[in-house]
Amino acid sequence: MALTGTATASNVENQLPGNFAAMAIDGDSYTRWSSNYLDDLWLQVELAQAGPIDHVKIVWPNAAAKKFILQTSLDGVTWTDAETITSTVGPGRTDEITLGVANAKFLRMQGISRWSTYGYSISEFAIYDKAQPVAPKNLALVPLPAESAATADGTFRLIPKSRIVATGDAVDAATYFAQKARKSTGFTLPVVTGTATANDVQITVAPDSSEDKPESYTLAADAHGLKIAANTSAGALNGVQTLRQLFPQWIESSSVVNTPWTVGGVVISDYPRYEHRGVSIDVARSFYTVDEMKEHIDNAAQFKFNT
Repeated sequence: MALTGTATASNVENQLPGNFAAMAIDGDSYTRWSSNYLDDLWLQVELAQAGPIDHVKIVWPNAAAKKFILQTSLDGVTWTDAETITSTVGPGRTDEITLGVANAKFLRMQGISRWSTYGYSISEFAIYDKAQPVAPKNLALVPLPAESAATADGTFRLIPKSRIVATGDAVDAATYFAQKARKSTGFTLPVVTGTATANDVQITVAPDSSEDKPESYTLAADAHGLKIAANTSAGALNGVQTLRQLFPQWIESSSVVNTPWTVGGVVISDYPRYEHRGVSIDVARSFYTVDEMKEHIDNAAQFKFNT
């Protein structure tokens, strides 16, 4: 929230050209606000609007506070101490402090004491209104998502009346997943159009000319449904391959398995790290039938090899 706020400070190091309080909230870790060589100084941010403050992240690059207080205010006049911090680590550290403040318009770092003769130096003073998503601890995916993965509330459940909702360029990936999952679940899993329900898998392909990752996809699963969105049919297929790994391992069974077919709440954003991801097969020493080659290609595709 600090990115849209206004930063002010009780003091700036006047020997440092271009030194402004705003440097601490510009989203650029290479710029910073620095104070003169005094203890009792502050940096504060007036938020664009009052609201909850869940936690704060302060990056101290080369001069830091040893002890400071985080204070909040609604009017910028009356201040309330939210947290007092005494650190055992000097400059070059990042402090992440949970506040859990219900409503505030201003947040201030009130310095108490410095680590050395230098003042305070903050390159990032980030303010968050809610907890940041937590990466799942046991996300057993191969390969791991290139961009991000975070937990979400609730669990998606595939049930006998579940459908695969898809149109246009998403139908091939939807059909592929349905054919795989029917064998192990015993469900009919029709590929249909229309509005998805909480127990449906929805796959969409929406071309985006500005997208420079043509095989990218997002996958979101929670109690409200499971959605895969991509900008190409190849991206939709990548999302389906990830979905196969998120289900219980018996999803790969060739016969019906009686087990809960669930996917824990998760949000994944992924794309191939490399354009060319190949498998080389030496057919001079080992001879394969056509069916064996097809199976080999299917196995490679499951892990997002494309060549």
